[in-house]
Amino acid sequence: MNNGQIVAAWNGKTIPDGLNENDRLAYIMLRAIYREYRAGVISQQDGEQIKDYLSRYALLGQGERASLLQYAFTFLCARAGAGDTQALADSKVLAAAYHAMTGREIVRPHNPK
Repeated sequence: MNNGQIVAAWNGKTIPDGLNENDRLAYIMLRAIYREYRAGVISQQDGEQIKDYLSRYALLGQGERASLLQYAFTFLCARAGAGDTQALADSKVLAAAYHAMTGREIVRPHNPK
């Protein structure tokens, strides 16, 4: 992703046209991570580390990419459960990518009541 796309993710903008599949997934995850940082759920240090991984997403091994998908999926599920329709749509994209990559269903977070 370029700097303009990173700024767009920070601002919660829709996925830019023309991204390849890896950049599209990284964009969705980065947008989710930024949202969680702004909400105070993750620290700046953790966010920067994850952003670094996402900037190299296409170069990472399958296990690392799958872990990032699951990490972001967890945040998106929480938001989707609170009624965020964009988070629901994004979680479905990440779940499909995880399944295509691993052949397994992504583990849904448990939310005891």
